[in-house]
Amino acid sequence: MAQKQQTPAPWVKRASEGKMKVVVCGPPHSGKSVFLTGLVGQLDRRDYYLFRACPDGEGSWTYAHEGNAALRRKGGFTTEFVEWCVRTLHNNNMAPCVLVDVGGRMTAENRRIMAECDFAIILAGDPAAIGEWRNFCSECGLAVIAELHSDYRGRKDVVECESPVVRGSVHHLERGEDVTSRPAIEAVGRLINRLLDEQRREREKKMDNIVNAITVLIAELAVALGKQKVKKTLPNGKVIETIEWLGEDLRSLSRLLHSKSAEYAGKDVRIDGGAPGFLVAALVHELHPADVSVNSPDGFIPIRCQSPEGDGRGDNLRFRVEDRGDFTLVTAEQQDPSRPLDPAKLGEIAPPDVPMGTIVVLNGRMPHWLLASLGMSYHGRTKAVAANQPGLGATVFMTHSASVELGSMITVAL
Repeated sequence: MAQKQQTPAPWVKRASEGKMKVVVCGPPHSGKSVFLTGLVGQLDRRDYYLFRACPDGEGSWTYAHEGNAALRRKGGFTTEFVEWCVRTLHNNNMAPCVLVDVGGRMTAENRRIMAECDFAIILAGDPAAIGEWRNFCSECGLAVIAELHSDYRGRKDVVECESPVVRGSVHHLERGEDVTSRPAIEAVGRLINRLLDEQRREREKKMDNIVNAITVLIAELAVALGKQKVKKTLPNGKVIETIEWLGEDLRSLSRLLHSKSAEYAGKDVRIDGGAPGFLVAALVHELHPADVSVNSPDGFIPIRCQSPEGDGRGDNLRFRVEDRGDFTLVTAEQQDPSRPLDPAKLGEIAPPDVPMGTIVVLNGRMPHWLLASLGMSYHGRTKAVAANQPGLGATVFMTHSASVELGSMITVAL
């Protein structure tokens, strides 16, 4: 037992080197997605990025709002999907800690995906399966930091051990329930936060290399605009503290950057940090005509798109155009969810043509680089462009009309 206690040292070393990709794995129907939803509540929003490495249309978004479950679309582990997962995990630098949700099978596909990670949390409805997954994680080169029995019929959590590996059980992982305060999930959160603290200490020594003249950091913008964390109640009733970006912030952002646009002209500018899509798209517009790239799981993606054309075109994309009277709704749909959208083909995408001078509302699940590119393709052709968030409305992130205020909301019925 004494020998096992020596294992935390290399884990801390890996964390201090910036290697914090944590996979949550285990048999199917063990509650991994629900567990992850609770775990992220133990972490600062700026510290994590949640990566879904399973093309099953699941995830916390499917129950974030009433009716979203109907939007789930099942996909398969195609070669293209696996290659995308491997590539993006290898390059991913979206946050200090990348949390990875994988499929519930010990397959060659999952072996390749998990091999890009550093740590593993094993969650199993059947405790007898934990040993098999421990061996599988070892074969993938992962350090296991938690082994938990997902006891659906249990009435309370049991934390048997918290160091060096969190062991015990977590009870009744049910979709829609707030599981953030479960003792087992809190224990795993404490362990990850300890690793993150070590990572921060090392990062502070290299702070001069983080901020440079051509990188726009979302976190720095929040400070410049005087943004403070606010309490927010999620649809499941949980109360969190977070930076909440609002439409009115886009007007403050415009005032902040308006006098600085000349500084960025002719430069390659990178936007880095977590933010809602409408904020990223607004930033891209404010920085125009600079060449702007947006951080994503695929790395920094240059914003580019063809001019609007006919019904629109793009690899694995189809568009629907609806005249809603006061605005035109343009919905982008991924034709095959098993085929990830390829940013290398972004330059081949053309959004559909719309009447000159209309207000365009962009709708559909899409990465920030696609939303911003579609928005900029309508630059100079439309009165305004907004990004829709189902259940909340569309935020105007680009306007060239005094009658449409930047940051205003448009009600969209879907």
